[in-house]
Amino acid sequence: MFTYLSTFYENYPIAVYYFAGMNIITFFLYGLDKIYARSQSWRIRETTLLAFVLFGGTIGALLAIKIFRHKIRKDGFLVTLGIILLAQIATLYYFFK
Repeated sequence: MFTYLSTFYENYPIAVYYFAGMNIITFFLYGLDKIYARSQSWRIRETTLLAFVLFGGTIGALLAIKIFRHKIRKDGFLVTLGIILLAQIATLYYFFK
């Protein structure tokens, strides 16, 4: 597995940096939204949060949901997140199989 990841990094370093950056940004956006939710202040739109997931921040979003316990009671949000996750898994399977 490590050899595959190392080869992927050697061939596509920009993609690795892109996805790492998207996941870090997504993680912090979810954390920021949780802080805003507690203070009942201005919030980040769910569509914005899901857009970051769609464009590569899935792992960051899942970690943030687990760590911050944020958006765990929003069924519609979680269903949409699950659909995006399944679509990404299917896409990865298609390209790497």
